[in-house]
Amino acid sequence: MPLALLYVWTRNPKSYELETFERSWASFYEGVRTVNKYTLMFNFFFMLRRIALVYAIFYFKDHVTFQIMSLFALNITLLIYQGSTRPLTWKLRNRIELFNEACITAVAIHLLIFTDWVTDPLARETMGHTMLGVFLICLALNLTVVFYFAFLAVRNICIKYYRVLAAKAAARSSQQ
Repeated sequence: MPLALLYVWTRNPKSYELETFERSWASFYEGVRTVNKYTLMFNFFFMLRRIALVYAIFYFKDHVTFQIMSLFALNITLLIYQGSTRPLTWKLRNRIELFNEACITAVAIHLLIFTDWVTDPLARETMGHTMLGVFLICLALNLTVVFYFAFLAVRNICIKYYRVLAAKAAARSSQQ
């Protein structure tokens, strides 16, 4: 898949607007803006970050601090990329992605407290509580968005079926 994404990236940006491009590559770029090459690289960077993180975890298997620093560097890099390119088609999705990356970065900073650098148990406990707070805020925002759009979907389905039933009832009453 990364090679397919690189193939698309090497193409002429004007070809992104063609119908043949959309038919062939739409599943790769659903929800991603196709205005230029840099926004198209969102999925590639998303996968590359995970591959780099797995590599860093195995390469630094005896050095937890370097693993956390690798996570931090990858998150900051992707945060800068997403903030500068706004690669997603929906404004809210861009904001949620940036918020999630910022939360992951904040948690990665907190993880450094749980290495051998800090030996004070009170400091670890305090930072553990703040880390949980960041996590819970992130979780609450994401669940709020999910439940909001689920509510809208159910509401639209109910409205649709109400209108269908109302039309059937009106048709029956006009026949009598």
